[in-house]
Amino acid sequence: MSLFSPYWLGFVGLSQHQAMEALRQLLKDRLPDREFARFETADYENLLLKRFKDEDALKEATEHMLRGPPGDSLPALLIQPLLQAFHPEALLQTVSQDLQEIKNMLRVQAERQQTQAYVSAMLLARDSPFSMHKPASSAASNPRLKERLVKLYQLETHRDDKNRQYVRCQVSRETMLSGALVAGHLFPRREADRAIDWGILEPDDDERNGLVWYPGIEQVFSNDQVCLEFDPHDNTLRFRVLDKDLLGKSPVAFAAEKHRIHATERLKSMTFDELDNKPLYFPDDVDVRPYERVIVSQAAHAIANTWKRGKLRHDIDHFVLDVVSDFAQKPVLAWVRTTMACLPDWPVGPGAEMAE
Repeated sequence: MSLFSPYWLGFVGLSQHQAMEALRQLLKDRLPDREFARFETADYENLLLKRFKDEDALKEATEHMLRGPPGDSLPALLIQPLLQAFHPEALLQTVSQDLQEIKNMLRVQAERQQTQAYVSAMLLARDSPFSMHKPASSAASNPRLKERLVKLYQLETHRDDKNRQYVRCQVSRETMLSGALVAGHLFPRREADRAIDWGILEPDDDERNGLVWYPGIEQVFSNDQVCLEFDPHDNTLRFRVLDKDLLGKSPVAFAAEKHRIHATERLKSMTFDELDNKPLYFPDDVDVRPYERVIVSQAAHAIANTWKRGKLRHDIDHFVLDVVSDFAQKPVLAWVRTTMACLPDWPVGPGAEMAE
């Protein structure tokens, strides 16, 4: 049946030209310009023949109706824009499906990154000197190192009228009496005889092997519940909380009673949540930083151990565990040469035994 027949003109109640112009204007208002430009005169005639002459009719349209008789089937390139323009819920459903697919992809990617971090941590931790990691030394056991660290990193803030020294904690950045803070060795003192393999001649007195912090922070560091992470982009060293049981708790709770009484009120109310991902304090005019290879080795061991205990936070970021970038004599570290050579059987869940 021709569109110009009296029957058809009587049905639409408009002239052919008026009906087509009305439909054309409707699609122009509802479709993106690029989609609208694809419609030709024959397509408008086909829509009118299928009785899709106004918005109400197009809201009822389905893909089957647009493809079926009367008239020719509309190209798929035109059907989808029409359905999306006049069926918002269809568009929302499509967008929702796309978002879910993206979320699934991101989740898989995040899980893959986590797994890579765990595998790297397990491999690095196998022969790390931190495999026998013990609590780091206190200020009382080596006052020389603490004095040198305080001077190097300009940690003294002031002295009171009794000439008592006040020092800044490099993690919390809180200032308190010097005796309330300790100088912790990053490379375990128990393994000092292996320090030469790491390019550390005097681990007990090397400023790059120590930090000044509150005893409660040192305790969780020694327990492999936290670690440090280098940010190569700005040369910062960040404090990272690994054990989810630490969240909501204060570092003061992990210190001995003699150290708790010297903690500031701010430190007492501070939780590990606030410390997580916080840059450690270093003066702007001092470029010296702890040995990155030692920091990374402890991080690997801490991640592996915390994961084995089933305490590793689910939102842990992907750690880049590279222990050789700052170490010129790479062949000295036999365990580094083999870490990425193969992938041994490694634990598949908390509680599994460490891979041998």
